[in-house]
Amino acid sequence: MKGALLALLYLPLFVFFMGWCRPLVSVPCVSGLLFLLWDYRKRLKEENGGGVDSYEGEISILSFVFILVFALAVSLLAGYGHIFTQHYDWIKHNAILHDMTVRDWPVLYQAEGVEKMLSYYVGLYLVPAAIGKVLGGCWGAELVLGGYLFALLLIVFLLTVRYLSCRTIGRQAIVFALFFLFSGLFEPAHLMNGLMGCTGGVNMVVADLPNIHYLCFRIMPLTVGAYVQGLASLGIAALALIDRFDGKHIGFFLLPLLLFSPFACAGLFLLYLTVFLFRCLHKENVLKSLFSPSNFVCLALAAVLLLYLWGNISLEKPGNAGFALLQIRSFRNAMVYVLFCVFMFGLYYACLWHSFAKEDIFVANLAALCLIPLVTMGAYNDWCQGASISLMYVLFLYVMRFLLSSEG
Repeated sequence: MKGALLALLYLPLFVFFMGWCRPLVSVPCVSGLLFLLWDYRKRLKEENGGGVDSYEGEISILSFVFILVFALAVSLLAGYGHIFTQHYDWIKHNAILHDMTVRDWPVLYQAEGVEKMLSYYVGLYLVPAAIGKVLGGCWGAELVLGGYLFALLLIVFLLTVRYLSCRTIGRQAIVFALFFLFSGLFEPAHLMNGLMGCTGGVNMVVADLPNIHYLCFRIMPLTVGAYVQGLASLGIAALALIDRFDGKHIGFFLLPLLLFSPFACAGLFLLYLTVFLFRCLHKENVLKSLFSPSNFVCLALAAVLLLYLWGNISLEKPGNAGFALLQIRSFRNAMVYVLFCVFMFGLYYACLWHSFAKEDIFVANLAALCLIPLVTMGAYNDWCQGASISLMYVLFLYVMRFLLSSEG
């Protein structure tokens, strides 16, 4: 499962560097990617006594078929592959995929007499678009994208089952059902803020400050609807948990997320950072692990990706979509923030605290979730949901650990 996920996430990086960059850039970058994969495999063998995967339990054939059918049904109903009706946000996905399929790479546009490059988190579209160019055009690219998303969703389900050690179909059914239901309590938060005189709209709570918009923290239906890039971050979060957030692998795990979703990458990086801070406070020697050859190579490759994304980052944004920090200037502002945190994830933590308070990842995840709403990028950007999606997934896994242990 690890190998399959990393192959799906690293293949777009190879396609990007070879298809969008000049040889002067692509050759050293591809060499760096090959080194990262070799180094990670080497480390796994050393840590696992010669084996690549230390997981001792095996999923039965019956369980695998159940997860496979479940993932396929979810994928079809979510509109992956454009076989069934899609969420309206797929207009954006299909437009990007269309241009990447029919246009030469890098994709260029004429805007106001100036040639500009498509600068976007294109990781999800690279492989389907490349195959669509060779085989079936846009229709083929959409089918490949559907299969690609199905594979990511299947692996996320398998990693979830692995982390929770769910080997019976009954337990797996419970996990998957709650996976779709798990979310913050948006309606009570919205109601409380409304009682204080704040205004809001669908899927957001708006404080009485300019440009402060809070989107809900939820895993589903975002990853089967509008925010399908988030599937990559869920898989990486699962690997990071299995890896116990080891600093030696931080760059290796986060690098592909830059091309899939910078917001999700930022959220998971924030979690890594808070984990390391908590471990430093407990006088653990974790900083040394960060100075690995793998992390240095990842920094160099990340610089290239950020240079590509800079066209999007530096683009002038309208007033309702720009970057801003939450400025608490009144008691009501403070209550909006506090109530949002309480209803989105605080109540979960209140119930779980006694069981997991001694685990640094659990506490660090709470700190990271509290920090994310202090940043806003407007009503129609994906900052909160993108940055929080992997952190809410981590919280979901703790909830399931608690419920499954209580079940006995």
